[in-house]
Amino acid sequence: MRIGIMGTGNMGVSFLLSLRDPANEIRIVASSPEKTRKQARLWQVQAATPRTIARQCDLLLLTVPDDVLPTLRPPTDAAHPCCVFHCSGALPVHILEPWQNRGYCIGALHPLQSIHTPRNHAFRGTYFAVDGEPAARKAGNRLVQQLGGHSFYVPEAERAAYHAAACFASNYVVTMAATAQELFRSWLRPEEAAQALFPLLKGTVENIKTAPLWRTALTGPIARGDRTTLTRHLAVLPESLRPLYCEAGMKTAALALRNGTICKEQYEQIGSILAMAKGDYHEKNNQPDHSQNEKRRHSHFHDHRL
Repeated sequence: MRIGIMGTGNMGVSFLLSLRDPANEIRIVASSPEKTRKQARLWQVQAATPRTIARQCDLLLLTVPDDVLPTLRPPTDAAHPCCVFHCSGALPVHILEPWQNRGYCIGALHPLQSIHTPRNHAFRGTYFAVDGEPAARKAGNRLVQQLGGHSFYVPEAERAAYHAAACFASNYVVTMAATAQELFRSWLRPEEAAQALFPLLKGTVENIKTAPLWRTALTGPIARGDRTTLTRHLAVLPESLRPLYCEAGMKTAALALRNGTICKEQYEQIGSILAMAKGDYHEKNNQPDHSQNEKRRHSHFHDHRL
């Protein structure tokens, strides 16, 4: 298959590495002609240009940032059947309408995978949300199969909701982990904090992996209905983190209630504690000057051990 990749960031290069096969002929376009030639030599694939790549491919992957996608336009009409896919999780297929108007078959192909650095076989076992015209979906499913992944259909109108769900499972996990690492700076250097916290994070993922319903993997003070510990946390946390802690705590309490590890009365008591703490934060932040309060609370946190 003749495959084109426009965009050679982490995602694009991971596609390139995973699709290098004697059966495939790969061409790439990077952000500049010089970078295109350099990367083509590095990865031993063919260099192309924005004007020629679509005419030289049976399937073209647009692995560029979402903000760039609307600016891409096909330079010529399709000279032969060619499927063009964007790899955005949130954008609709019709963002590629200019390509469709020039005779290209359009679709969307988004891997449920976090790619921090390019790697080979990055998509084995990965699920891909595939949408588009019938011929594009068929071609996309074949490509996913070649990558060792699994394809499923997400309607165009639901892609933003799908991508938001994916952010909870990936991006915001990093946010929470990074917050924990930052809090540990009182006792350990960042690299040591990472080593200390990673077994906890890994154990949590293992618990989730073995639970058909992920909410049943929940542990911790809220899952036990431990309101005293909850109150102690709120007393020592930096004030700027209290809204995040309270929002996460309310969602966690709802899961614990559904799991049956706490009763309705405990759930309501936990909700009252969190709502009061969150309301107190907003009340203080509506005052003319609260910077000194923040500094004092932050200092108070460093004098305690959770």
